Amino acid sequence: MLLLLLACTPAPSGDTDSSVTSSDSDDGSSDSAPDSDTGSGEGIHPDAPVVRTCDAWCYLHETGDQNYIWKVECAADDPQGLDTIGNGRLEIQQNQQTFATDLVACDGAGFCSTQFGEPTHDVWCDQAPSYTFLVYISDVDEHESAPYVVKGRAE
Repeated sequence: MLLLLLACTPAPSGDTDSSVTSSDSDDGSSDSAPDSDTGSGEGIHPDAPVVRTCDAWCYLHETGDQNYIWKVECAADDPQGLDTIGNGRLEIQQNQQTFATDLVACDGAGFCSTQFGEPTHDVWCDQAPSYTFLVYISDVDEHESAPYVVKGRAE
């Protein structure tokens, strides 16, 4: 009977990835791509895409109705080949708090982008440097990249 109880005892919490934590401020990812091993304990799969570069900026769109548009463009790669890159997601932060999300579309060459007008997410061009954009790209196997972190800028 004792043997049966030991066999059914759940694994200690230290044996699961969900219990691994670390400070986000220690991953060195402010305004740049993290290394393939972020040190964040998030368990990025080795076959996950890697975001190589990103830019996030707003500009005055002057054709037709004038309005400010935000663009986020990235280049991504995948160890299994570019044809395995799926799409991604965007988190928008201000004061280290995520307040909006959006989808990021990727093509077969590793180019990923999204765009939206200022009022869509209440992301205002005159406050561009106060926003932080985190881009995550997934592949067809649902492996998600480490976040690429970039500060907003105005053109």
